[in-house]
Amino acid sequence: MKSTLIEVGSRVEQVAELLLNGQSHQNIREYALENQWNISESQLYRYSQKARELIGEQSLVCISGNYAIAQSRYEFLYGQALSKGDLNSAFRALKELHSLQGLSRYSAAVTTDNTIDIDSLLLMLEVESEERTITPEQLQAKQRELQSRSSETSLDELTEVLRSHMSAV
Repeated sequence: MKSTLIEVGSRVEQVAELLLNGQSHQNIREYALENQWNISESQLYRYSQKARELIGEQSLVCISGNYAIAQSRYEFLYGQALSKGDLNSAFRALKELHSLQGLSRYSAAVTTDNTIDIDSLLLMLEVESEERTITPEQLQAKQRELQSRSSETSLDELTEVLRSHMSAV
């Protein structure tokens, strides 16, 4: 006798739960026998495939939702910091947002004590120049500006350098 769509849906959900609990294909086969599903090995395989697809869809929705929440939070923090004139916090929120989005070019230059490694920043600016996102003249100007500072500078000072850099691009 052929299973109804409701039975198939319920079985796929059960197989998905078993997979999420780390059960092997053999354990799932035993579960199907114990529950008298009376299905072939190929049908059990199709249930497992559908269960994996279901798990994947749920994971994508979860990841997508969590990503959207995180992005919104960083955008909110960035806006709040800018509205209060707190450029340091705005830069940190923007840095985290860019890191979340995979766009952060400058994160490697920020040390654990929130100072800036000028050498790393110079290297990143050179890469931007090679990628033609800034001109050689802009690169030289930024290099001179950064080299005139000490080997490490504060996040506030970098914010000013980056703001002038971003307005020049």
